[in-house]
Amino acid sequence: MHGIAQKLTQTIIGSILQMKIMSYKIASVGLLAVIVSGTVFAQTKPVSLKECLDIALQNNPDIRLAFEEQNKNMADYQFVKAQDRLQVYAGTNSSEDSSTVRTKDQLALYQIFAGIYATYPLLHPGQGAKEDMSRGKINISKIADKKVKDGVLLSVKSAYYGCIAAHKNTELRDRMKSNFAKRLVSIKGLVQTGDRPILEQSMAEVSLSQSNLEYQKAKNQEKVAESELRAAMGILSDSSSVLTEDFPESYQLKYSIDEINNFVDQYCTDVLIARVETEMTMSGIWFARAQHLPVVNITVLYGRTKYGIDPQHVEYKSLTDRKEWKSSFGFIFDARLPIFNGGAITAQTDGAIADYNKALYNERKVILQSRKNAQNYVNKLNELRDQIEISRLNIENSRVNLNLAQRSYDSGIGSQIVVQNAEMSLLTAELGLITAKQEYFSTIAMLSNLIGLEEKDLCGK
Repeated sequence: MHGIAQKLTQTIIGSILQMKIMSYKIASVGLLAVIVSGTVFAQTKPVSLKECLDIALQNNPDIRLAFEEQNKNMADYQFVKAQDRLQVYAGTNSSEDSSTVRTKDQLALYQIFAGIYATYPLLHPGQGAKEDMSRGKINISKIADKKVKDGVLLSVKSAYYGCIAAHKNTELRDRMKSNFAKRLVSIKGLVQTGDRPILEQSMAEVSLSQSNLEYQKAKNQEKVAESELRAAMGILSDSSSVLTEDFPESYQLKYSIDEINNFVDQYCTDVLIARVETEMTMSGIWFARAQHLPVVNITVLYGRTKYGIDPQHVEYKSLTDRKEWKSSFGFIFDARLPIFNGGAITAQTDGAIADYNKALYNERKVILQSRKNAQNYVNKLNELRDQIEISRLNIENSRVNLNLAQRSYDSGIGSQIVVQNAEMSLLTAELGLITAKQEYFSTIAMLSNLIGLEEKDLCGK
């Protein structure tokens, strides 16, 4: 009985889950991302950058907003196209009946038509340009969707590298705190034996207190960095800490600045959006000029008509008698040509030309700005690469200096101040290396986002 009940429970739960998944696809994707993210952060192994990027792509609300904007523009495009297609609708109208003979003193008689109207646009100048502009909005929304995704990935990468730097800073501050605590114990023993003055013990206590304060600051900065990473991925805050991996291997640009500028012109989302906007304004000029051309529609009518209706003596029985209604068929040919409109079309055309010129200047401005940013990123990468090498050299020299200072202090020649200064020099060099690496990989990510290419395509090991 227990086995049967267990199978029945599993079947019911499976059915409920299946119904939920089929009914709420988008909600289930978001829930899955939250569950996966919680599972990843609950693990003891470090979370890779790729795992964080995958969670952000599934769960960040900005991506959902961009997708819905694309759907809206596609719906608007279908609406514009529908305006140049056959339109069928039902309706009724009344008009004076000229087919019925009436006396001199009799008021005019009327006829009522009820049926189907079918209108087809034979000639609508500017409709093609209007569709081109609507299609351009779809293209912009697609490019904007990629821009939003790239921006989300950039924010995750920057936050991830910030987490790595915060973790390493906390580790260094913890190491300094431990060293100062051990030194205080050693100095207390030397003070008791009279080998060191009491002043050194007081200085060691002050240094330990300061190192504890710096350690607490580093832990707070680490929590802030983890919160930034979670927010970039679009997940709720979690009390568990995020274990990140170390900085990746150094990337090296494998393209010259001229090649990077070509990539900017071809793949930069800001440049592509500005280019499509220029094309849209060109279509706007053709649409404005087309307002001078004639518009031609044809309407076909088919239905039933009641003739000879006296508005002063309307009989309900006569209106409801099917035999009184006759089948009717006809068509209306409608053609309009603007002759004078007070200069409205000319003004609309001049405005469209001005918009086109503005779009051209804006496209040029975006290209120059993007190329300038790319050049600055490349220069900064070269500078940071040198800083990384110098920081590594400073770390080696600081370690040697610390060993010499510690030996001198242990032999009774040096002072505690010299040892602490040597330790702070080593800490400064190590923090400089961490900061340089964080800025280096963040700059690589910004250059990759600007150009629109992945780091693996832009750089080599």
